[in-house]
Amino acid sequence: MDAILFIGGIVLLVLFWRTNVRRKFERALEPGEKLEQRKQRTRLFWSSNGFAFETPGKHHVEMRVLWSHDGFPYGVKATLDVWVDYPVSEADNEVAALLMHEQVGMFVALGGGSHLTDAVTRIEAAAKHGKHPACQCVTSLPGHKYSVKPPKAA
Repeated sequence: MDAILFIGGIVLLVLFWRTNVRRKFERALEPGEKLEQRKQRTRLFWSSNGFAFETPGKHHVEMRVLWSHDGFPYGVKATLDVWVDYPVSEADNEVAALLMHEQVGMFVALGGGSHLTDAVTRIEAAAKHGKHPACQCVTSLPGHKYSVKPPKAA
């Protein structure tokens, strides 16, 4: 099963389900069971195609899940319009300038990573705005001196 995420007609993210995730979700539906009962989450921030929302304004998000069974292809999609607000304070501008960077995007996509030194430097500089929602998000990830969670052991 593959999940494809489109924003503005551009493929942002393709999730290839790992074997252990597939086992959790691949099973026959029981009579009367609804598909809404199967859920998976991902961070919508950055991929190799860039940031999800590089500019303020309205963005159209479309999620497609595709699979096949006995040689027949199946699919389902859902859409959502989201609004990304313009920076309204000096802190918003500073945080955006620091965090809208490719290495920070990689850091978030990987769930942390002290090996991304530019990202760590930028996140630690942004941490002075500790109550800012973007700062709270990145400080919840391991790999920098303000990490709320300890880094995973190798």
